[in-house]
Order: sequence, then structure tokens, then C-alpha cells
Amino acid sequence: MKNYLAEFLGTYVLVTVGTGTIVLTNADPLTVSLAFGLTFVVCAYTFGTYSGGHFNPAITLGMAIDHQLSWQKTLWYIVAQLGAGIGAAATVRAAVVTTGGAANFIGQTTTKVDDVSLVVIEAVLTTMLVLVYLMTKHQHQKFGGLINGFALTVLYTVGYNLTGPGLNSARSLGPALFAGGASLDQLWLYVLGPVIGAVVGALLMLIFKHESPTEATKG
Repeated sequence: MKNYLAEFLGTYVLVTVGTGTIVLTNADPLTVSLAFGLTFVVCAYTFGTYSGGHFNPAITLGMAIDHQLSWQKTLWYIVAQLGAGIGAAATVRAAVVTTGGAANFIGQTTTKVDDVSLVVIEAVLTTMLVLVYLMTKHQHQKFGGLINGFALTVLYTVGYNLTGPGLNSARSLGPALFAGGASLDQLWLYVLGPVIGAVVGALLMLIFKHESPTEATKG
């Protein structure tokens, strides 16, 4: 039970701070990216001991494919994460309304590219995110929170002016449900891209695990 609660709280904090930074501070892309990345670091070291610190259905799916998490736990992790994303969006929306902002602007993902490009970009960036996470679990567990937070910051910076980005269905779902309109219509794309990325990232990890670093250097 603690692991599901940890995932819920970590995801809630991540999505609340990240989307709240977008909406309530009018921050530039780098600041928003740092908000997501640094919050991930904090949550990873706060809650990661209990759950592994995923805070993202794509990472959870990648862990399951990499045989590091049972499918039953995977389901409940994702339920906790998506619920947290919705709760975070409700919190940000309440803050926006209280401060006199537009109730339909709550940090939802937006795109400047066509649907196919959106899925490809989300998939590629999520592949990198999931692969980095799985690699750190395999090799650098002590510094995993820092490495993954830095990776998230970089990937958000790269994708910010293209797809938002999402990279995380829990981050995309809640704001889309409350904002409605185009954000809700495109939600399935922001789910599909990260799912593809999770699968590809996990499969790449399985390839790397099949051959140990020592064997690889021996040629």
C-alpha cells in the first residue's frame, strides 16, 4: 500500500508544481523544464524508497516490460499516477480560478506540429526518458534521482516548443480533462506516444542487459 501511496503523492507533487509553474508564473521554457526536473529529483529522493520513484505511467510500463515490476503492481501504479494527475489538475485549476485566471488554461499540453509528428516526438523523447531511468536502476541507483531529473529537464527543454511536451500520461490527462477542447481531442496522441516510447525504451534496455558492459568492452 505504501508504494501506491508514494506514487500517488510523488506524481501529484510533480504535476502540480510543473503545471502550476506554467500557469501561475508565466515562466519561460527553461524555468518550466527546471520545475519539472527539480521536482522529480525531490520526489525521487522523498518517495523513491517506497515505490521506486516512477511518477509516470511510461516509466512504470517500461519497468514491467523489463521484468522489474509485476503486471498487477503495474496496473495499480498507473491507476495511482493517473488519479494523482487528475487531482493535481484540480488543484491548479482551483488556484487559477482563485487568482482570477482563465479556468480553461491549467497547463495542458499543446502542440505546434501535426498528429503524426506529435506521436513521433513524444515517442522518441519518452524512449530516452525510460531508457535513462532503466539504465540508472541497473547501474547508478544512488544517483538515479539526480540523473533522471536532469534527463527530464533536458527532454522538456527540447520538446517544449513542439509538443508541450507530455512524456507522461499522468501529466497530460488531468489538465486535458479540465481544459477540454483541443487538449482533450488530442489526449490519445499524448498517451500513444509515451506508450510507444516506453515499449521501445524497455526493449533497448533488454538488449543492453543481454550483454553485460564487461562483455561489450571485450568485443
